[in-house]
Amino acid sequence: MLYKFAPNAYFAPITINNSWKMSRYGAFPLGLGNRLEFQLHEPLKISDYSFEEIFEKTEKMITENIKL
Repeated sequence: MLYKFAPNAYFAPITINNSWKMSRYGAFPLGLGNRLEFQLHEPLKISDYSFEEIFEKTEKMITENIKL
């Protein structure tokens, strides 16, 4: 929607590490006490890329920064 209605906007990909630990056992019990790490990546200007390019760049940025 952003690509279609706000071509001058910027898109900032975010990697969230260890989020899987919150729901490791299902809905209950929650994985309390786990440390989540948020990593904000360099913003991409929507009008500089096609939708496919933004999708690929975002996926690449996030998967390269996931810590296992």
